[in-house]
Amino acid sequence: MIDRELLELAAKAVKVRGTWVEKHPEDGHQSYACGIGRDGAAPLWNPLVNDGDCFRLAVSMNLRITIYEDGFTCVTASEMIKRRVETVMVKHVDDGLAATRRAIVVAVAETVKARKL
Repeated sequence: MIDRELLELAAKAVKVRGTWVEKHPEDGHQSYACGIGRDGAAPLWNPLVNDGDCFRLAVSMNLRITIYEDGFTCVTASEMIKRRVETVMVKHVDDGLAATRRAIVVAVAETVKARKL
């Protein structure tokens, strides 16, 4: 799944209301901000890049997070176990925090997808 799909599914899981937004800076740089634009709220909701959004997502979804010394993050939700969805495991390449945030968002997205089965 692409980041947009992951974020939209995660937002649905924790009832974050808003629409997908991509903001390109006006200063000519290549970087941009993207995420779920909450009605009348700033900044954008994006647990892939925001530690606070990700922490609240993990707590809301009752996730079990294990970080291994050999550079992996493993995330499981109790709901995933009930629905027989496998644990999400992400390897830390350069950034352990980014890998852990991604594992959390992927686990939540997989949980939402499993609900439709």
